[in-house]
Amino acid sequence: MKNRPPACWLESPPGGACNPARSAWLADPARGPRPRFAAAPRLAVPDDLPAIVALQAHALRRLARSVYTTRQIEAFIDMGTMDLELIDSGRYYVVERQATLVACAGWSLDELDDGKTALVRAVYVHPDWARRGLGSLLMNHVHRQAQQAGCQSLRLIATLSGVPLYRQLGYAQTSAAQFPLRGGQSLTVRHMALGIPPSPNEAPNAPNHDINAKRT
Repeated sequence: MKNRPPACWLESPPGGACNPARSAWLADPARGPRPRFAAAPRLAVPDDLPAIVALQAHALRRLARSVYTTRQIEAFIDMGTMDLELIDSGRYYVVERQATLVACAGWSLDELDDGKTALVRAVYVHPDWARRGLGSLLMNHVHRQAQQAGCQSLRLIATLSGVPLYRQLGYAQTSAAQFPLRGGQSLTVRHMALGIPPSPNEAPNAPNHDINAKRT
């Protein structure tokens, strides 16, 4: 198993402007019904890697099969779905239920943009725990961490099965692309972006908005 995914998967999406008007969720913690799952994300550690990779593969095989073929999914999994350096950076998070990982997501800085853009990476939810608000919970946590780090926008490369969640959170599509796989195959993906307002000058221990406020 390779720890580093293909470089093109980590690149900032080309073109397209972020849409700050779609960032209202960040200032409105009461928006939407509360999810049916109460949990707090924690930082992933290297020992979590085998469980994270297994979760990601299981999620792809179950949740992406309506939009991709089995061959495409297996080729993508074979290329590697997780970067150990992302865990080491302290920017990757997991949610547990009864000592089992049920969701994961993280982010990194786009160094080509002076650290003002966060790249959302490797967002997965266990299929048995889908539709319970976990995707939104983790994404809102990622958003807030990036905002506190001074980022002004977020970008990601979405599989087709993930597009509805990102649209619900305010992301706008900036372009469509083909993500190359081995054997001449490819995945149709969407480059998406979201503008976020500057972080308020709050103390490190000041309370944040409720990350449980949005439900997938």
